[in-house]
Amino acid sequence: MHEGHTHPIEGMVYVPEEQALFTASSDNTVKKWNAKTGSEVKTLEGHTDCIDCMFYFPDEQALFTASSDNTVKKWNVKTGPELKTLDGH
Repeated sequence: MHEGHTHPIEGMVYVPEEQALFTASSDNTVKKWNAKTGSEVKTLEGHTDCIDCMFYFPDEQALFTASSDNTVKKWNVKTGPELKTLDGH
């Protein structure tokens, strides 16, 4: 059962190609939501501290998140796995 975030939402991005809304939270996760139904599709985990912001890059179909854990992560918006981590940011 999907319950949503456990802490406040820090940002959100709409991805029209996926008809999905991504939300980033201080619970260290990103959630993918079906924009039509409002149901949670997937939780993206990997950050160890609050996610401060995120950006969608349509040319690469990638979502980038920046966290207080001093990392930037690149995610695949279709399937969800983390593609890359940039440390020290």
